[in-house]
Amino acid sequence: MMLAAVVELSQQATDSALENRDEWPEWAIENYSVERYRDITVHSWGYSLEHHGRDRLSPPHLDRLGRAMPLAVTDGYLFISNTEDHIRSMVDTRLDEADSLADIPEYKLAAQGMNGLSAVMAVIMDETHVSENMRSTVWLIRPRITNYLTIGMGPGKDEKGVYMAFVLVYENNANAEKGVSALEQKIDYFNVFCEKDAYSSDNLISSSDIRTEGRVLLAKLYTADETLWRYWFFNQWEMTSYEEMMDEMF
Repeated sequence: MMLAAVVELSQQATDSALENRDEWPEWAIENYSVERYRDITVHSWGYSLEHHGRDRLSPPHLDRLGRAMPLAVTDGYLFISNTEDHIRSMVDTRLDEADSLADIPEYKLAAQGMNGLSAVMAVIMDETHVSENMRSTVWLIRPRITNYLTIGMGPGKDEKGVYMAFVLVYENNANAEKGVSALEQKIDYFNVFCEKDAYSSDNLISSSDIRTEGRVLLAKLYTADETLWRYWFFNQWEMTSYEEMMDEMF
């Protein structure tokens, strides 16, 4: 996991705040270390994927699983990842010392689309990574959403409510238009699934705003559950690889 965000934070203020460790758990104090990299301080607390259930959301944790991940702050930018190496890589990219995914047109279009949808954060991947990494135990039926090059997904909120921001970048305009129909059908199927399962009722997509801009599909999928995008991504995105799985089995 790698996250770079534009924020109203200063490096000096962050470094100063982390000097006060009165509320930190003992293990976090013992494992805390700092490293200067290109005049930027990288903060870390040992093994970043270790869960500390009793210390969730306590300083210096960043999530609800009790994990303290490495971070670095420059004036206006926040970098968070699983390893210090990833932090250094993101800093290098920010300083134009390394190649960036922003140099790839499809990733750039996905990022611009997520920004246009006012997503507060985004996960951006290509179809190959989705098919290889998101194999869930839930097998969904057609229609498949396919032939896209890049996908972006994340949460957002506007005057209508909470929504999942959703971007698909295709090779051409015609494929993007076909993607609208496939997504609408997939939403219908997803809602039927939610209506039959009481535990999934909050995931119901109450309304949607779907459009295309050239070869980019842009969508806001409104829901009562602000974490729907994660549920959809990790459990329901089998729709991209269903047919391949069936071919492999039979």
